[in-house]
Amino acid sequence: MNTLDTIGRVIDFSVLKAKIGTWLDDHWDHGFVLYEDDEAGQLAMREFNGTSGISQKLFLLPYNPTAENMAKFLGEVVCPAALEGTGVMIIRVKVEETENCSAVWIDES
Repeated sequence: MNTLDTIGRVIDFSVLKAKIGTWLDDHWDHGFVLYEDDEAGQLAMREFNGTSGISQKLFLLPYNPTAENMAKFLGEVVCPAALEGTGVMIIRVKVEETENCSAVWIDES
């Protein structure tokens, strides 16, 4: 269970932004997220990067990059690693595709 600090918060948002926001910027923002078994997609990205003069970043997920699976990956892989040592446990992640369309991952352990 997460406890509050003396100010009354679980974690300062600037820490979340530095740890999680930086990961998102580095790996997913303005890039392509593909299923690691999507050989055609990976080939297309290699060809694009090889012929366009642009190096487009690519991130491979172990499953299809649906909003549900991206929330799951953040909750089970990215956040625990990024927040290690902070004493904070992520119990819920929400990924919004649009203002009215989102997916939520909830830690059920």
